[in-house]
Amino acid sequence: TTVIVLWFCLPHTPVLATFGYPKSIEDVKTPELVLRYVQDYNKALVRTTEVVYWVIFLFVGWFLTSLFDFTKAVAHSAGGQAKREEPRAVPGVETA
Repeated sequence: TTVIVLWFCLPHTPVLATFGYPKSIEDVKTPELVLRYVQDYNKALVRTTEVVYWVIFLFVGWFLTSLFDFTKAVAHSAGGQAKREEPRAVPGVETA
């Protein structure tokens, strides 16, 4: 469920597409207009980077937890087989 929430936090591609490119040199003639374009793109990139960071963080946590559970299950299974391989005492027969 957390991954779904993070997925909804991603900016949608149409939102990035609406920023558009400058149509003419007049659109970026002043430093203020250039700054506005850069800030708009920067907000979208920062938001995307944060979501990707959290997805990777959650994936690594899930992977390590699964790996731990798997190794615990394998160790438990190997321990159970070792117990089954021990020789059993036969009733009426004494062992030294």
